[in-house]
Amino acid sequence: FFSLHELAAGYNHYFNHIFDAGIVVSRLKNHQNHDDNAFDHYTMVNAQIGIDWGYLYTTIVPSFIWQDFGSFFMVINNSRFFVSPKFGKNQNFITANPGFYLLLGRETWFRELPLAFQQRLIRRGLEHLIPTLSIVEKPFRFQTLTFTLPLALEMMPVSIELEPSFVINLNTNAIVRQPEGFFVRVGLFYNIL
Repeated sequence: FFSLHELAAGYNHYFNHIFDAGIVVSRLKNHQNHDDNAFDHYTMVNAQIGIDWGYLYTTIVPSFIWQDFGSFFMVINNSRFFVSPKFGKNQNFITANPGFYLLLGRETWFRELPLAFQQRLIRRGLEHLIPTLSIVEKPFRFQTLTFTLPLALEMMPVSIELEPSFVINLNTNAIVRQPEGFFVRVGLFYNIL
C-alpha cells in the first residue's frame, strides 16, 4: 500500500534561553522494487546543537547515515522565527522561519568496474576477484547553499505549510550534480498529539 515508510524518535534538551541540544534516530524503508531507486533503506542519526543569538538562531547538525556504507554530512542553519498574533475563534496563527543553510559533506557513490578490466581478469582465471561495484568517495566539502522561507498556517489540529527555497550548488566538481534553482514544498499535516 505505501511505497515507503519512516520511523523516527528524538530527544531535545533546553539548557537555558541560549543553548539547546537534541538527537534524532530515524529508519526509512522503501518497499518499491525498482532499479532506479536511490536507496532502499537506511538508518540516520542526527545530533543538533542550537544557539540563540537573539536576532538569529543557529543550529549545527552533524548527521551519519548507515546504508550499505556510511556517510557523514553536516548542516549549518541560520534562521529567524516569527509568529503572528492569534486570530479567529480557534486561535489560529501563522509562522515564518526565513533563513539560509549550508550543507557540507562527503560525496559517496558506487561505480562499476570497466567491462574491459573485468574481461582481463576472466581471461586470466581470476573472475573471483571481480567485485561488482566499487565505492568512490570525494573529500569533505561544501555542497549546497539554500535560502528558504518556510510558512505555516496553524489551524489546530491541521497545519498547512508552504516552503519556497532557492538552492545554489557549491560543489561544481560533483560526479552527481545536485538539483539547484527554485523549489516549492507544500505540506498538509494533521496533529494527533
